[in-house]
Amino acid sequence: MGIIAVFGGTFNPIHLGHREIIEEILKIDGVEKVIVIPTKIPPHKTVNYMASEADRITMCRLATEGLERVEVSDLELKRAGKSYTVDTVKTLCNQYRDKDIAITIGADMVVTFDEWKDYKTIVSLAKIITFSRAGTDSEDYAKGINFLKDIGASIYNVDKKISDISSSMVRDALADGKDLNDLLSDRVLEYIIENKLYGVNNDR
Repeated sequence: MGIIAVFGGTFNPIHLGHREIIEEILKIDGVEKVIVIPTKIPPHKTVNYMASEADRITMCRLATEGLERVEVSDLELKRAGKSYTVDTVKTLCNQYRDKDIAITIGADMVVTFDEWKDYKTIVSLAKIITFSRAGTDSEDYAKGINFLKDIGASIYNVDKKISDISSSMVRDALADGKDLNDLLSDRVLEYIIENKLYGVNNDR
C-alpha cells in the first residue's frame, strides 16, 4: 500500500530547509505523494507576524515548483478554529482509504509529541516521518523517538540532518535587509518583495 506523506507547518514563509525536507521525504520507499499543508492557527506556536493565508499558500506553491509528486493543499486553511493534526489525519484517512497516511514532524515536535491533541489516535491512524536539524539535542531527540515507539508508532527516520533554517530566521534576515540566497528560493523572495511582506520594501 502506497504512502501519502503530509508535511504541515505555518510556512511563514516557506524556506529552503522546508524544500530540503520535502525532497528527503520523496526518497522514502513507498511514498507516492507529499501533501504540503499550511496551518491556519497553529496550536503550538505564537507568531508575531503571520502572512495572509493566500500569501502563504502561494509561497508554498512557488517553493515547490519543479518537484514531482508534491501537492499544496488548503485543507487546514478551510477549517474553522485551530489546526489540529488529528483532524487532518482523519480527513485524509477518509480521502485515501487505500493508502497509508504518514505525518512529518521535526525534532522539536518529536520531543513534545505527548502534548499534542489525541496523540495516541494519531499514531493509530498514521505513520510518523521524523527528521532532525543541525543543532538538535541528540539525547532529547532519542528520548522522543523512544516515546513514539513505546506508544506503537510506525516510524520512518530521515537520516540526513536538515539545514538549520527557521522561518523566524528568514523573517529577521528580511527585516534587516540581509542576503537571502541560502534561505529562500528566488521565486519566493521575488513574491515577498513584490507584495511587501515581512516589512520588505520594493526598493530592496
